[in-house]
Amino acid sequence: MAVLEKNFRSHYYEKVGFRGVEEKKSLDILLNEKPIDREKLHNFCLRFAVPGIYRSSVWRVLLGIIPVYCQSQELVWNIRTQLYTDLEKTLSITRKLCKDNVTNLTFIWLLNSNKLKFDIADQLMEQENENFRRIISALLNILQTEPEVLWVGSKLHEFLWNNSRDWRGIRDCMLKLLKEDGELVAHLELYGLLDDISGSGIISAAFSTMLQPYHLSRLWDKVIAGSFKVLLYTLSAFLDRFRTEVLKVSSLPQLLEIMSNMTEVEQETVLMHGIDVWEMDGCPLVSGAILEPRPIHPFQPRTENRLSREINVAM
Repeated sequence: MAVLEKNFRSHYYEKVGFRGVEEKKSLDILLNEKPIDREKLHNFCLRFAVPGIYRSSVWRVLLGIIPVYCQSQELVWNIRTQLYTDLEKTLSITRKLCKDNVTNLTFIWLLNSNKLKFDIADQLMEQENENFRRIISALLNILQTEPEVLWVGSKLHEFLWNNSRDWRGIRDCMLKLLKEDGELVAHLELYGLLDDISGSGIISAAFSTMLQPYHLSRLWDKVIAGSFKVLLYTLSAFLDRFRTEVLKVSSLPQLLEIMSNMTEVEQETVLMHGIDVWEMDGCPLVSGAILEPRPIHPFQPRTENRLSREINVAM
């Protein structure tokens, strides 16, 4: 009975983001530093899942939405919140708001970015704006308030959009990760799926429509800490895990259907396998990282420390 109670408690702590008491203590120390050392915070998020109760604050510091100086954080956040309110009021006066929160937040983002056009309907169909909508929709299930969703979504989208335009780098990295499975690579090349994937919203929207909020937030901890490449490792893990099904598809919509229909257990398996290999490669950040990617291989044993010398967390 005691063992069952302990296992239930451990599972519950993991669900809410507490994978270990020591990790929480380390994060407490980092957040109480004056000023906060953003580099250490980056490294912490690359190594561990962020506890859910800290996620909003940690993400906003990492993305530069609030400063590292604790005494200024409340002031800066109040200014950003007021700006959100002013933008929303402007759109309300001009009767551009609707009942859909995702659409309204997209309008606010476009207005703040000086990109809002007269023909709004067509503008929402553009790839960049569609990616933003997907990110915002997912964040509404992770963060508490709409100002948090807007500012985190804006910065996250900017990071993803800038990095996802390197289609050749994404494609080359995927080929290296999958190089041990010649049959799978040949199939993807035959139907142009690698090129389709590289230019699709899978990467540029960071799996926002593919994973449940709990799994997505753990993946985005790494992305917001600066690793675009963890998305490629996760995608490669998916292609490996669903190899049999992938070999039967010949178009991107068919591939997206498989990805969208993953069960929660399958999502967990894909995410953990991708992150495990990514960690063993030293947590590379961008698609053009120095280290040669380790090929994705099913059930690959962990033969190295969790992180290589590339990531050195000094608490």
